[in-house]
Amino acid sequence: MQHVMSTATQQEIVDMTEIPAQWSRIRARLQTTPDGAKGHYGWYDGQLDIACNFYRAADDSERCLPTDWIASSGSVWADAGCSTPLAAAPIGCTPAYVYTFEQTATCSSVSGVASPYRYHVYGGVTPYTGTSYWIGSGGATGCTMEPINATNAYYTFGAEIAASTFAPGNIVTE
Repeated sequence: MQHVMSTATQQEIVDMTEIPAQWSRIRARLQTTPDGAKGHYGWYDGQLDIACNFYRAADDSERCLPTDWIASSGSVWADAGCSTPLAAAPIGCTPAYVYTFEQTATCSSVSGVASPYRYHVYGGVTPYTGTSYWIGSGGATGCTMEPINATNAYYTFGAEIAASTFAPGNIVTE
């Protein structure tokens, strides 16, 4: 299998078969077309058996975080006390993970794109079966009950997964 990478001045062909699977936890995912074209499509973590991409993780390092996720805004809750967060997704899109984003005081480009956010990853995603949800900033005051709407599915989620669970990576220019 060959992977073609192009720049304005040169074309480089990297033979992906030269890298045995046991040498690398992270492997390139390729998009192919019927006419034989191939291109980089992301990454695959063989140890965790997940598709992933590199982002700034909760520990401020670049890590290959799962691509099968939805975000929790931190303002949608499963209870009137606004203490059990929910994540929402279009109906039919059941995620394996939930992300929250922490805004930091500094902008980091560990993943190649300047961002003030750290990604926190949560597992234990399960469908929420309540008939209402609450909107607010958290805590018992200021939360408003809303009926479940027909366009979204809501999910509860478990504990944060340690950032060190996900494979680290670095950006280099060769």
